[in-house]
Amino acid sequence: MLINLDDKLNYTFGRGHNVNWSFVFVIDSYLWYLFPTGGDRVYGYDTANNQSFDSDPLPAGTSVSQKGAFRGLCIPAASQLILGDFANQCLRNASICDSFTISFLAYVKGSVPQNEDVDILHSTPLNQGQYHVQFTVTKTVSRLEGQASIVGGNSASLLQRTGTFPGVGRWVHVAILYSRSSQELNLYFDSVKVTDPNSTIAWNNTGQSVNVSLASTGNKRETCVSYFQIIGNTLTEPEIQQLEQECRQQGE
Repeated sequence: MLINLDDKLNYTFGRGHNVNWSFVFVIDSYLWYLFPTGGDRVYGYDTANNQSFDSDPLPAGTSVSQKGAFRGLCIPAASQLILGDFANQCLRNASICDSFTISFLAYVKGSVPQNEDVDILHSTPLNQGQYHVQFTVTKTVSRLEGQASIVGGNSASLLQRTGTFPGVGRWVHVAILYSRSSQELNLYFDSVKVTDPNSTIAWNNTGQSVNVSLASTGNKRETCVSYFQIIGNTLTEPEIQQLEQECRQQGE
């Protein structure tokens, strides 16, 4: 069940940019979200444990920028923002989050040439970690693709779900739903479920820590993220639709 908190909170996000946010909470569940700060980092908050976490310092050139209807945290090419304990609290510990939903609005600036990868959510190193979580936009011969990749716990298989990405130069709502116990991965773009089959890749999991970041140093173009949340269960389709509506209404 989702609750909309009508009271909007005034913060400063990034480097001196004012922005209004309101939040969506999930009852009896873990929820982490990024919220604005006046310093040189972004912060996450664990609503279940009443605990906050901070990211690594913002890379040079990162700013809160207006793209279309509202603002997002925009990270320049060849840069990444490591989320640190904000993400690791859930994504590194399978006992805390057997299943979760990652929700965010993504914006890719400019057209994507064929065979170029644009990382929105990135994990390193790629061959180890309790959770490897990645979301990438890629241009193939036939279409623009969004691909979610997740492996968790002691699983020997990396799951991938790939579907047609709605487009660049616009805000796209991405919802990634994963269950470790059932080994199920689902992906939604603008509340529409990707129906392409899952692919499974052999995985050598050593159980070491993993860094989760927004964007990556391999990107050749600017990317923006807004209303990033990690929710400690898998949402229903009506809840995903409501979550997207909340994100877009708040942004406007």
